[in-house]
Amino acid sequence: MTDAHRPPTPAAHAAHDLTNVAALAARADDLDEKTADAARRQVAGCTACTDVLADLVTLQTVLPTTSAPARSRDFRLTPADAARLHRNGWRRFVGFFGSPRD
Repeated sequence: MTDAHRPPTPAAHAAHDLTNVAALAARADDLDEKTADAARRQVAGCTACTDVLADLVTLQTVLPTTSAPARSRDFRLTPADAARLHRNGWRRFVGFFGSPRD
C-alpha cells in the first residue's frame, strides 16, 4: 500500500498511462509485449506507479476472499408479487395504445 511518509510524487507521474499498469497487474492477454515492457519500465522508474501496481495486485488478491454484505431483505419476487405486477385489465388495454405514462 502507499506510504504516507513518502515525498510527493513528481509531476511526471501525471503523464503516465495507468491503464497499462492496471493491465500489467491483471496480466491481461491483450497487452502486447512492447506495451508490457513500457509498463514495466514505467513501474521501475516511478515510485507512484510502483505503489499503484502494488495496490492493484493487493486488491486483486484480497477482494475474492471478502464476503458480500448481508441483504436487508429478500429481493426475490413471490408468485403473488408477480401476479400483482402483471399487466391485466385496464393496464393491459392502455398498453395497446402507449405506455402508462401517456
